[in-house]
Amino acid sequence: MKVARIGKTESTPEVPGGARSGGFTKKVNYNRGGLDGTSTMTRLAEGAPISTDIVGEAADSHAVSATELSEALATIHDDLVDGADAIHEHYVGGNGERSAPLVANGGLVEVIDVDSGTWTRMAERLGLSDAVGAAARSAHADYARRLGADERALAERDALVMPAHVLSGLTRAGLSPRQSEVQVLRMRGETQEEIGDRLGMEVGTVKSHCHRIDRKIDEARRLLGLVGE
Repeated sequence: MKVARIGKTESTPEVPGGARSGGFTKKVNYNRGGLDGTSTMTRLAEGAPISTDIVGEAADSHAVSATELSEALATIHDDLVDGADAIHEHYVGGNGERSAPLVANGGLVEVIDVDSGTWTRMAERLGLSDAVGAAARSAHADYARRLGADERALAERDALVMPAHVLSGLTRAGLSPRQSEVQVLRMRGETQEEIGDRLGMEVGTVKSHCHRIDRKIDEARRLLGLVGE
């Protein structure tokens, strides 16, 4: 999906409020397809999936089009790549009492619980209407429920679907979002066939991504060698 960057900024997004203890603890890893075990999904930005039934239900309940909501979810996820470190540190790493985020889809995405100010400010910064912003928040919460999030946590805090910490780091280090997804799954030991099945691409495309990734790594090593001389 081609993502329009609405109100996109290159700076790290503001992280409101203070970290609190409690929240989501269950870790889930699905081997294939969507979060519901099927291949039917909506991709956020470059491949973090929320299944189409969640998107459709959230769109219907907030009287917005599913297409508009899908595009908004894609924009949100794409935007979060830049601010993932700050958000992760604030809500997860900055407080020793914080519980681990939900982890899903082979480690490509995380779900953390945040205060409502995070969603409000993000929606304003990205230029989302009130209805679309509320629908997107609802879709993220339903995603967390599907993974087994505690309803008490959802009642007190909002769920936020983010690119996994390692994935966003690879993207900022120079890999494309899609290359980062492929590399995360390679690091987990998945075969090219398994990666293609998970990400919905041909094996030949996976091989091309792997070749480009390896070339970038080799170039980085050569640069480091020259700088070290």
